Amino acid sequence: MDPEEQNPGTDAQDATFDQDWDSALSGELPPPTGQSGDQGQPTEPTQSDVSRQGQAGVPAAADTAPEVLAPYLQRAKQAGFDRLEDALDAARNFQSIKGQLPNLQETWKKQHLTPLERQLAAYQERERQALDQFASVDPYTNTVRSPQERQRIYAEWQEEQRQLALQDQQAQDQQQQALAQQQARAEFEQKQAQVAQMERGNLKLLALNSLKPFTETLAKNYGIPTAEVQRYIDETGMIQKVQALEDMRQYGPMIAGLEDYARVRAGQLQQDNARNANANGRYRDVGQGGGGTGGQSGSDRWAKANDEDFDRAWKRAMNGTLA
Repeated sequence: MDPEEQNPGTDAQDATFDQDWDSALSGELPPPTGQSGDQGQPTEPTQSDVSRQGQAGVPAAADTAPEVLAPYLQRAKQAGFDRLEDALDAARNFQSIKGQLPNLQETWKKQHLTPLERQLAAYQERERQALDQFASVDPYTNTVRSPQERQRIYAEWQEEQRQLALQDQQAQDQQQQALAQQQARAEFEQKQAQVAQMERGNLKLLALNSLKPFTETLAKNYGIPTAEVQRYIDETGMIQKVQALEDMRQYGPMIAGLEDYARVRAGQLQQDNARNANANGRYRDVGQGGGGTGGQSGSDRWAKANDEDFDRAWKRAMNGTLA
């Protein structure tokens, strides 16, 4: 048998529960059972209260099967409650607080706002009385002012008030302008930082993409294997260092160091090749003319030669003048 046919009222109960749940969150759920909305005094639950509770779509736990209460308990746990009763109590407490919100606002107004309003009104009244007294009687001569003088004093006071209001408005405008400039400057700096970051990323990508062809050209120019230059790059972690660079101006010294390695390694390979060739007897240099020695063995000469003699002999060999 289809589960929906076994319990045809489940969908209706879920829909009713959703409606009551939204009503509780919006403060439109009826007051809790056993409380009077007019007097707020607890009373014993009546049969009509129980009926209203049943009509609200929330079944009584004592008379309802667990499988019927399961969706309600699941919704309650989603809201952070372990029991359905706790969720309903929280919803009704929220409704009660929402109902008392106007009273709370009125109480706060009486305790905080109303005294300030009265104090401001008292200040304004004292200022008006002082102005009337000053406009009516000259405090220095204690004589009554003429109507023209009183009119002039009131006009000057109004102009002063207008100037003060204008200054306040200008101060507010300047403050808003300063805030707008600060916000614009912050946005500009943020965009500038984003552009700089994008530029660094593009430079890093360009540097990494050009590193391989540069390595091949460097190895070719200095006559060393490309694999040795690549091994030096791997051992020094140059790729990782380039990726971590914050200032791409540091990339130049890194490349200069790579070129220095290639230059030094090329010299080492040249010396190794020369020594290997000498050991095989490929080169033989003649003795000094008139020495009566008739020549000197190449192996003996190179074994006794220092670095300077070796370099000079190597240059002669490259030029084809070494016998």
